[in-house]
Amino acid sequence: MSILICPVCGGNLEKTEHSYVCVKGHSFDIARSGYVNLLLSKHMGKTVHGDNKLMVNARREFLEKGYYAPLMNSLCDKAEEFFQGKVLLDAGCGEGYYTTAIYDRFNKANIVSRMYGIDISKVAAEAAAKRKNNITFAAASVFHLPVADSVCDMLVTMFAPYCGEEYQRVLKKGGIMIMAIPSEDHLWELKKAIYDTPYKNKVKPYELEGFDPPPVK
Repeated sequence: MSILICPVCGGNLEKTEHSYVCVKGHSFDIARSGYVNLLLSKHMGKTVHGDNKLMVNARREFLEKGYYAPLMNSLCDKAEEFFQGKVLLDAGCGEGYYTTAIYDRFNKANIVSRMYGIDISKVAAEAAAKRKNNITFAAASVFHLPVADSVCDMLVTMFAPYCGEEYQRVLKKGGIMIMAIPSEDHLWELKKAIYDTPYKNKVKPYELEGFDPPPVK
């Protein structure tokens, strides 16, 4: 059973051969690549959001060269350590680099799961789906997740916009969130090479309302 809900009426979406359909008849076609577009125009704002094709391809090529492999491996370690249940959601999944890495790790460890990835960029969601695994990818906003209440055992969000209210809504009681945020010097060398006046990131407090800090080992 899918955890996805209709972005129009909020009803459960059932997957057919070529689409997702809710009980009220709202239908969303599954693209040839395998992703489904659940992004409503009213959730997009007045400008185009998400990465375009050039940006998605550039990031994918960069990540596939292994520069972020240490972070990816640490993420997989923590996901494997703390995952309990069946459902994992990657909110702001991009082209699926981290989502797929967790999927492969879970398969190697014989961890049974249902995995979903959501990104506001239709181009990114399509690129993720083209990886051809058993992850369900959808285009949607993390601020309006087309996901039912309290269905996720783990939520992963890597350098994506933070929406605590939505993340708490979709997580089960006792569910785990793994989040990566940029530090003050994140991409500093690149910024110095590009910008006339480079700036450092403003790092918000790590304490998040509604979430307990990770256990200290």
